[in-house]
Amino acid sequence: EYDGLYAVLVCKALLGRSYVTEQPGDFRDPVLKGEFDHVLGDREKAVGTFREFIFFHDASIYPEYAVFYRREKDGRIMPRPDRETAPPVMEMAEE
Repeated sequence: EYDGLYAVLVCKALLGRSYVTEQPGDFRDPVLKGEFDHVLGDREKAVGTFREFIFFHDASIYPEYAVFYRREKDGRIMPRPDRETAPPVMEMAEE
């Protein structure tokens, strides 16, 4: 019944204290050590695009809604791209 549909989760997030950076890199240690609650990659300030919030604790994010949609252009349903699967997820080491 979901054939041809896309999905996106709309989530609530508890921010807390932000570790703010304008540089790319691995900034998980300050969060995992408890100094900060998430990483805020401020790409808006760095390159004029957007701000990226990266969370490392499941309890900080709550899925509120699942939105299903179909992509259309000029009244026609767009075909799905060739790639049907998501890229692999990087696993974090347990501490």
